[in-house]
Amino acid sequence: MTGPRIEAILSLIEPSKTLADIGCDHGFVARAALKKGLAQEVMLSDISAACLDKARRILAGDPRASFTVGDGFDGLPKEAERAVIAGMGGRVIAGIVRRCPYRPALILGPQRDIPFLRGELNALGYRIEAERFIKEGGRYYVLMRAAAGRQDLDETARRLNALYTVKNAEFAAYLAYLRDKYGKFPPTETNKKILRQIEEAYVWQR
Repeated sequence: MTGPRIEAILSLIEPSKTLADIGCDHGFVARAALKKGLAQEVMLSDISAACLDKARRILAGDPRASFTVGDGFDGLPKEAERAVIAGMGGRVIAGIVRRCPYRPALILGPQRDIPFLRGELNALGYRIEAERFIKEGGRYYVLMRAAAGRQDLDETARRLNALYTVKNAEFAAYLAYLRDKYGKFPPTETNKKILRQIEEAYVWQR
């Protein structure tokens, strides 16, 4: 079972030998990654044993899948070449990445605190290579792919999109949504600043 958000996550996964699905929930991403040939082996991890049991049923004994009840990368049977971490807050994701003893490529789907996460990735030695902006169920989801490297992020990049100067139809639609949203908010100094950043980003999307 996949929708626009999971399909977008899959589009950001580059083929790899080992893929970790951290906070795997039902295991839909890992199953689809195997089906599409995006990973030779998947390692599913979740802090909830009940969620992991659902993932075991979804993968139906596939020998290419392993399952770990744990926090983040703790307890995985081996190092992951790439890791999907989605459906959590940006601060939680940043903590998981910070505690990982190595630096896998990342596909991230933060639910909130997205500007904070961009800044933390930068501080941890990651470069954001791609961002997608997907609307599903009446709300927007921001997804990103990051790999080890250096990147200068200004305030607008941290707030809206690390690659805001690159033309992107999904991002343009997201900016239109944000412009309408913040245009209805009280004109506080913070909201006016965000609106200025939205307009700054819009210049690059015309």
